[in-house]
Amino acid sequence: MKHKLLALIAVIVISGLSSRALDYVPFFFVRNALSKTAADIQFAPDTVWPLRREAVLYVGPGADGIISLKVKNRRVTTYGETLRYSLTDRLGQVILKGTIDMDKTIVIKTKPLPFGVYKLEMNAGGNSMHVSDPTGPCFMEPDVLVPLQMIWGCPKLYFTTRPGKDGMIHLKAKGQSTEHFVANVWDAKGKQVFKRSSYKKPFRGERTLSIDIPVPKGQEGSVWCIQLTADPSPDVRFEDMALWVESGAEPAFALTPSGLGCTGIHRMISSQPDGSFFMGFVLSDRVSQRPGLGIDFSFTALEGSDIPSSHLTGLTDREQGRVGLSIPKDKKAFGDFRIELKDEKEGTLCVWQDTVLVTHNKFYTEVVHEEEGTPAVPTQADVVRGYQVFQRDEPGFVRRKSRPADTEIISKLTGEVSGGMVSTEFFAVQPLRDFTEMTIGVTELNGTNGAVIPKDRIGLFSVKRWPQAEEYVTNHFLDMPEMLEKKQTVPLKAKTPQLFAVQTTVPEGTAPGVYRGTLTLNGEQILPYELIVDDFEVPEVPTMTFGLYPDTIRWKERNYTDAEIEREMKIFREYGITAMLVYPMVTAEIRWDGKKLHVNLDEFKKQMRIYKKCGFYGVIVVDLQQAVRQSLPEIIGVKNFNDSDDCLVAYGDLLDAIKAAAEADKWPRYCIHTVDEPYNDERALFAVKTLKFVKERGFKTFNTCYKDMVRKHLAAVLDYRCYNNIGYMSLQTPELARELREETLADGDEFWWYGSGCYNNSQFLEDGNIYSNRHMLGLFAWRSKATGVWSWTFLRPHKDQFDDFDTSKDDCMCYQTPGENSLILTLQWEAVREGTYDYRYLCLWESLVKKAKTVPALKERAEQSEKTVNAAVEAISWNARGFAVNNGQLRALRKLIISEIKALNK
Repeated sequence: MKHKLLALIAVIVISGLSSRALDYVPFFFVRNALSKTAADIQFAPDTVWPLRREAVLYVGPGADGIISLKVKNRRVTTYGETLRYSLTDRLGQVILKGTIDMDKTIVIKTKPLPFGVYKLEMNAGGNSMHVSDPTGPCFMEPDVLVPLQMIWGCPKLYFTTRPGKDGMIHLKAKGQSTEHFVANVWDAKGKQVFKRSSYKKPFRGERTLSIDIPVPKGQEGSVWCIQLTADPSPDVRFEDMALWVESGAEPAFALTPSGLGCTGIHRMISSQPDGSFFMGFVLSDRVSQRPGLGIDFSFTALEGSDIPSSHLTGLTDREQGRVGLSIPKDKKAFGDFRIELKDEKEGTLCVWQDTVLVTHNKFYTEVVHEEEGTPAVPTQADVVRGYQVFQRDEPGFVRRKSRPADTEIISKLTGEVSGGMVSTEFFAVQPLRDFTEMTIGVTELNGTNGAVIPKDRIGLFSVKRWPQAEEYVTNHFLDMPEMLEKKQTVPLKAKTPQLFAVQTTVPEGTAPGVYRGTLTLNGEQILPYELIVDDFEVPEVPTMTFGLYPDTIRWKERNYTDAEIEREMKIFREYGITAMLVYPMVTAEIRWDGKKLHVNLDEFKKQMRIYKKCGFYGVIVVDLQQAVRQSLPEIIGVKNFNDSDDCLVAYGDLLDAIKAAAEADKWPRYCIHTVDEPYNDERALFAVKTLKFVKERGFKTFNTCYKDMVRKHLAAVLDYRCYNNIGYMSLQTPELARELREETLADGDEFWWYGSGCYNNSQFLEDGNIYSNRHMLGLFAWRSKATGVWSWTFLRPHKDQFDDFDTSKDDCMCYQTPGENSLILTLQWEAVREGTYDYRYLCLWESLVKKAKTVPALKERAEQSEKTVNAAVEAISWNARGFAVNNGQLRALRKLIISEIKALNK
């Protein structure tokens, strides 16, 4: 019965990419003992690992006990990430950790260390790592989850055969997108035993190649060699490639036979014939037969897991040397695991522990937020009531394993805004015991002058924490707070913090002063709540466009009423959005009569009237991508827009219909968008054709773009240049931003960028936090001197919006309430409002300084204010990638700006 129960649960896995100390580290190593015969392969050795994105190398010290190797962080196209690395010993203790800047090379070097294998984890984001000159053994152990990822060439890689019952080795190689290769394999005698291309004609996107080779008798356990080389077929790219062992060989590759090693136990992940998913470890054949070896495994399920907690001692399959469990099809495992390997004489050899998520037959490990500071010791009062109350500068960093530091314990919750604005403050409860339910409440806020902010102006939210994919293509997840739910009653589990939000909308005309109230939990007072209402207005900036990709196809698919559309547009405006990217083709009715396109834009025009009513005043972007890519060619009866001149005729008719609607309803300024991010010459030339046509008919043009394509193709046809800026990519430094802005203005164009929203890409996270969107839409927007900033994208799930792992990562700044045409707000959406507020405060302060400088009596005070604020701004990183900017800095800057505004207003 015990074994039947265990067959239903999961999980043992090592996190090959994590940088945490309690991760898998090897305990077993044999220098060149994997081969029972010396390799006869006579190849000149390659000396560099050309690795991409993330990698784990197992390295050993040289004869002097020192580990030393050279690592370069090499740029790939426009990526600009810092390389992070960490070297740990077999007990998971960090020996070295650090970063390597773009295009820099360093030597990672240790003090003398005991002989053994050490784990070097590296993450270069989208960039590459060139690793060379190791002083000792150096090998990698890839698998299907974490393959050996290479770029710009594959060195000759040595590995050791361990054929199974079928007498075969089974390797797998993969190219990226349209990239293909030839796999070459040589046996221990130097004889080429395999050569095959991944390319197939006609090309069908085939890019994965199975490498299945019989092992001749006598070559079991010998060293072989593999290399991936360029395919000679025309129009085939060869850049990114990946390689891993499926079976029949030790899953270790090295640049030389002497560099090979073995950690003794390897991760194994595979789908089973019955649809279940096995995950666990497979032991090296020497280790699995080792006398006196003991294994202890436990899995502790977390909330949301379909698989219960379990405990297992010994190997699941002694013959195959496997330990691990299976997850039934369509079930999810979410929890903490621990595996301990013991020796009767030596005691514990090593321990692995991690939090894992297995869903849709894919495996993910948690990226744990590293806590700072010493956890606060609960007071006697805390123990009696059963919890601590704290506030973290970044609400998104209140994670499942968080513990409040002494400096985070609060005795009062405070906020400060002007009339007509919204104050949102977060606080967290750290339970010291379980509570079946905990209800948050608030009293009205009473001002010193007798004025009152009633309870109905104060929103209370419980912030839902749930697993989210770290990036679009990833093996990692974050268990992070994100959704602001209007659930005021929630259960609490001991040692698991719960984040809450208090959101007060201050009516316009509210008397300035200090307003005080009380926050309660289960009716008991926990915090005084104090809100300062300032005596000055913080106006919007009429010259600035804060734009949003609103994904209005939802309105059609979910049958939104006009009232529901208006309600959502009002929310956009309340959060500081001043313009939308609009999609006329979503609701347009078009008909081609052979000579003319007949266009009905009635539904779209109705939406635009609501748009005007809601007070949007920024520059509208009219998106016609669907028209030129699909709608017009289809109705003309051709495959592509360029296949018929009739497409241009129809395009002109569509533009005439848009112009008529704009003139009739007196839209604000608008421009036309046709091709998104033209990243190659073909797309750029199509953008030029469609935008030139637009411009010649008297419209303003817009394009999301890269600087090189603008300079090469687009400059002459653009009015609004919206530079790609995912995590500040096009504007990585002040110098780059200045350069782009100056050349844009020199051509008489508007300098815009986009990149705020819900991107999660290459070491940059926008979901589930305040700092990133707040920084981009506030301080960064002000420093870059752009006149337009666009957030992509509001609500665009790829399948189930509440499952971030059913396809690629969902793109959601907010979520759709199930069964309703209403929204669930989020941290990243709250950050939009905080950012646009920061921008308004900065512009107000700037205008007051400029005005005061013209008054002799105020000039000295204005100049001092300028020095003070500029010093504070310069102390904050230009680029927030890698958490270089935090929300605490932005909160402090807002506080400073408010104090300077007050001083200048005296």
